[in-house]
Amino acid sequence: MPRSLRISLYVLASLAGLIVLVALLFQWNWLKAPIEARLGRATGKQVKIVGDVHGEWHWHPRIVFDDVQISEPDWQGNGTKVGQIEHTEIVVSVPALFRGALELPEIKLIKPELALVRHADGSANWTLDLPDDNSGSGPKIGNLQIEHGKLALQDALKKIGIESQVQTVNDKDGNGRIRITGHGTYKDAKFELKFEGGSVLNLRDTTQPYKVNVDAVAGRTHLTAVGTVIDPVQMAGLNLLTTLEGENAADLFPIAGIAAPDTPPYKLTGTLLRKGKIFTFQKFDGTVGDSDLQGTLQFDAGRERMLISGNLHSKQLKLKDLGLVVGAPAGTTSRRGTNTEQRVVAERFRNSDRVLPDAPLDFARIRSVDADVTLKAQTLEAPGLPLEDLDLGIKLDNSLLGLKPLKVGVAGGRAEGGIVIDARQDRVKTEYDLRLRGFKFEEILRRAGVPGHGDGTINGRIQLVGTGNSIRRSLGNADGQISAVMEGGRLSSLATELVGLDIAEAIGFAITGDKTYPMRCAVADFNVRDGIMDPRALVIDTTDTLIVGQGDISLRREALDLRIEANPKDVSPLTVRTPITIGGTFKYPAIGVDPKPLLIKGGIAAVLSVVLTPVGAALAFVDPGEGAQDSDCRGMINEANTRMTPAAQDATKQATPKPQGSPRTGTGSSTPVKPDKHSQPRH
Repeated sequence: MPRSLRISLYVLASLAGLIVLVALLFQWNWLKAPIEARLGRATGKQVKIVGDVHGEWHWHPRIVFDDVQISEPDWQGNGTKVGQIEHTEIVVSVPALFRGALELPEIKLIKPELALVRHADGSANWTLDLPDDNSGSGPKIGNLQIEHGKLALQDALKKIGIESQVQTVNDKDGNGRIRITGHGTYKDAKFELKFEGGSVLNLRDTTQPYKVNVDAVAGRTHLTAVGTVIDPVQMAGLNLLTTLEGENAADLFPIAGIAAPDTPPYKLTGTLLRKGKIFTFQKFDGTVGDSDLQGTLQFDAGRERMLISGNLHSKQLKLKDLGLVVGAPAGTTSRRGTNTEQRVVAERFRNSDRVLPDAPLDFARIRSVDADVTLKAQTLEAPGLPLEDLDLGIKLDNSLLGLKPLKVGVAGGRAEGGIVIDARQDRVKTEYDLRLRGFKFEEILRRAGVPGHGDGTINGRIQLVGTGNSIRRSLGNADGQISAVMEGGRLSSLATELVGLDIAEAIGFAITGDKTYPMRCAVADFNVRDGIMDPRALVIDTTDTLIVGQGDISLRREALDLRIEANPKDVSPLTVRTPITIGGTFKYPAIGVDPKPLLIKGGIAAVLSVVLTPVGAALAFVDPGEGAQDSDCRGMINEANTRMTPAAQDATKQATPKPQGSPRTGTGSSTPVKPDKHSQPRH
């Protein structure tokens, strides 16, 4: 036998003998210290194997050990317990060890438990304190199985308290997918979670999409999401088909810091994306109350204040679904049901004698974000109101909220302008500036249930400034001007004769049929001071009758105090010429007759001359310049000036007393107009 062969056989025999000797003398518990040290370096925690270590000799031996305790290092957390594992099995590839690599074809954990805690100062026990030389690749793991795992999370910083069950389930390819079900609280709201993702092992690879399926409920908000995440730990690279639904979108503020307005129940489905600190809810579609809503919203969380931007649009937007934003009655009937806020607002409206919205501004929400959002509605639906469409820009910059451009289709025309709310100080200031163009009088009458009693085109302007953290409060002390002008229309003779109480002609029209007279000019011009609307000009001039109004309207008390007096231009033996009083409140107006009619000396010319100057001022305010010299109202002024007699000129110099018998003074006869069942809010 060659010498080299004898040496080789000798070495092999010695090696075999050594292996047999080691196998006979080897104690598996000798592996405790190396395993504890390896796991400690991998996690930055203190790992202790309390039970015995068992194993079997094989090219792929299975090492089994029980009762693993995981704690904070003594120097960091005084040995505070982080978790434990009741039973652990690890399969090791011996051939891989000969190649200098650590491969674990299988890891099985039975009843692992983790108790993760983060304190209010931001310190957390799940922070990994890894050594600087940990840059090398970790062990290659084939299959990870978890049975009856538990995960508890207490996060004082984000106000989260969750207890969950964790286990793996094998898919059709034998891969172990992670499944988590949990419950607890999130920012004082009840929280439930169902999560299913790819293999836990894939969490280490932040270059490949990780499949997830999430179903979470926080309070009254429900979220489902299916798709992929590049880095689940950092929530980076989101691409999730997401459905978000809830009772009120305002609930998103305490949950996610998104300052959404109060809404009826909603459901929206779209794609949730993330790039850096920018989240995008893309091409969503759904409903808010009984209104449809589509669009894209972007949330930039990388700023001092989150910036919400995007475009929203609706084919049919119902005004009742916007009511909660300002505290108006939002209705209590809906295909999607109603929430508590809607029912409270509706009940409060039923029990109140007020109608102006009074929802206070939420300073916490409005000061937490900036916004640049547009909202367009093809149809704006409001029963009884001649609204048509909406085009609104919402810009919020450091608590300065601008609702402009604000364009609303009304009765064949448009209301255009804007509202600016300055909430940078606790004393909120609101500026209203709206121009009313091309309103069709006949459409207003039709929506009010009295079609065919007139037509014409109305233009106007509203310019007010008030303070207060709600619409009612800001209007209650507002200063400014409100004016409306109608020219070139027609007015029902029955209406004008009834206002003037010309009984003979009214009865005749009722028998033979109504007819209309050309209306030269109608002007309603109010000077507003401290919430009181004082009519500088309240005039309707037809070829048959001159109607003049006096008094005031209180926006603060929502009270009416007006007297309407008709001055017929024809002669009728039964013309009473008794003024009509309009009193009561916005919600319950009262119509009455003034028992003490006041006649202005000098006839029609004298009455008309009193209002010529304010009518001219109203024309300049509503539409300065264009067509003012050729308008019917301007023609009425010029004609009256040329025909005014000296006696009439003297009459215009006399002070006109305030009307008597108004609801404010308590005299006169007033008949309240009680709402019928159709005017009451629905239950």
